[in-house]
Amino acid sequence: MLVFIFCIMLMIHQTANASHMLGADLSYSHLSGTTYKVKYTLYRDCNGIPAPSNMNLKVQSITCTHTSFYSLELDPGSGNEISNLCEGMTSICDGGNAIGVQVWNYSAEVDVPFACTDWNFSVTDCCRSTAITTISNPAASNIYLHAFLNNTLGENSLGEFKEYAKTRLYVGQEQSLNSSVDDKDGDSLVYCLAVPETGEGQFVNFLAPYHANKPLGAEMNINKMTGEISIIPTHILNGVFSVLVKDYRNGVLIGSVSRDVQVAVTTTSNSMPGLSGINGQNTRSIMACKFSLLSFDILTHDQDIEQQLSVSWDTDLPDARITKTNSLKPIITVSWLPVNLTKKEFFLTVRVRDNACPFNAESSETYIINVSDLEVQLKSIAPLCEGESSGSIQAIVMGGIQPYSYQWSEINSTDSRLVKISDGNYSVQVSDGNQCSAGAEVNLKSIYKKPLLNLQSHINGCFGKSLLLEAGSNDYSYKWSDNSTAATLEVQESGIYSIEVTNDKGCLNKGQISVNFENCNDKDSKYANSKNLTLYPNPASDNATLLLPGSYDEGYSISLMDPGGRLIETFEGGKSETTELSLNLSNIKPGVYFLLIHSGSEVQSLKFCKQ
Repeated sequence: MLVFIFCIMLMIHQTANASHMLGADLSYSHLSGTTYKVKYTLYRDCNGIPAPSNMNLKVQSITCTHTSFYSLELDPGSGNEISNLCEGMTSICDGGNAIGVQVWNYSAEVDVPFACTDWNFSVTDCCRSTAITTISNPAASNIYLHAFLNNTLGENSLGEFKEYAKTRLYVGQEQSLNSSVDDKDGDSLVYCLAVPETGEGQFVNFLAPYHANKPLGAEMNINKMTGEISIIPTHILNGVFSVLVKDYRNGVLIGSVSRDVQVAVTTTSNSMPGLSGINGQNTRSIMACKFSLLSFDILTHDQDIEQQLSVSWDTDLPDARITKTNSLKPIITVSWLPVNLTKKEFFLTVRVRDNACPFNAESSETYIINVSDLEVQLKSIAPLCEGESSGSIQAIVMGGIQPYSYQWSEINSTDSRLVKISDGNYSVQVSDGNQCSAGAEVNLKSIYKKPLLNLQSHINGCFGKSLLLEAGSNDYSYKWSDNSTAATLEVQESGIYSIEVTNDKGCLNKGQISVNFENCNDKDSKYANSKNLTLYPNPASDNATLLLPGSYDEGYSISLMDPGGRLIETFEGGKSETTELSLNLSNIKPGVYFLLIHSGSEVQSLKFCKQ
């Protein structure tokens, strides 16, 4: 069977001796300034004439009335064989009998001196193989490839095709051909099938029933985003097809490159190896979430269970970790953490190859990894006054897919909007239909401060004496619980007194004070009066005199305390025999206080009122 298949392949190619061409690619990349590198890749049938030593390149802009010619010279190391022969087989390329295909690379540095919308790089090569059965008069048809550049929007690079063209397909099996292009500029690429050209504005003439969408007799489907072509050939033939790759930047066409390929369709008893979708499913795209680890597997398979499969890949996923298992049918595992990205769409192309003879069969798949563009911003309205619950925050979601869900951290709310909120830090997590999440936070700070209220919570007074309650500055508006509007209130009765203070911005502050009048001569207070201690006058004003019983050998110190035991002030003591000590009480407010005299381990106390 293998000998029969091999003979069929020889018959398909044996009439091609007059030609060396099985196809070609044309691409370009920007080097610096006005200099570009144009690359021409030639696929040579080793059963044809030798590859040329150089190729002619035409560079032209009609709008800028500029035409120049360059010689595309052979790159060092050109002429590598890509026949996919199994181990031990030798092709015609190396003096054997098996069909062989080589890749020859040519390049030239060219000058693009002006900013023009219609630069065209073109190469014409004669001629197509007489073995082609899908077009009329193939021997008289050139291969014409061109690449387009619009450099009015800046430099552009449309690099090489990532994979060499396939020149062999098999009847009755679904196969894929990868025509993706390396684009380092992050532009939007669109892939499409095109009619192979023979010259500028001239095209091959397909024989019925072949045409641009069925150049090989069966429907060819090309993924416009990835360049992946799928086809199930139906019969033996030798045909041609072309791929055009268009490059868009901000919706404007700025470039294109092309590929023209001759393909031999034959029969085989070998089953094509294949690749699963993501995690063994049919889908070949997946959504990734920013800052969340993405992990998935790709399985390999082959109906020829005894064959060893090998895999390779290329990707633009930055810092991705891709591994494979060492088994007959390897499993590829991809792990990736999307951070610090400049785009949201990435590609992974995986190739799988068997070890069948005489030719290894190879398939490829391209997987799309989209990174969620979910973002959330907070639009806030701060409260007018400090302490008011008049603020609001609206979560504005961009990107992702609905439905969206919201969770606020400071308030147990799942709404997109918070209302009637006060100053503080607020944060929200938004999740979308892809189970991706994004967060935002804001510090809500009132526009105006509330007025300062200098009012104690509690004060004591002595029967028969009034207390003056002071709320603060006269710059504010006041309203006491008795409807008086002064900054101070004189009281003589125990009770709770409340006040509202308003500043010139309309901001309000509220407070209250508990007033308790008592007999200042009572001895059931926290600190009982010590004998021989006298303060006069009592009630005291801003100045008072403390009479001590005599000198203190160990010295003494004096503490001023409120009824709750809080230290208000200390007065200097000493060892002097002075029995009178002047106290300045101007800094304390009216109320009941205690003086504590400390000497060694002894403590004496005296209760008095400040009016």
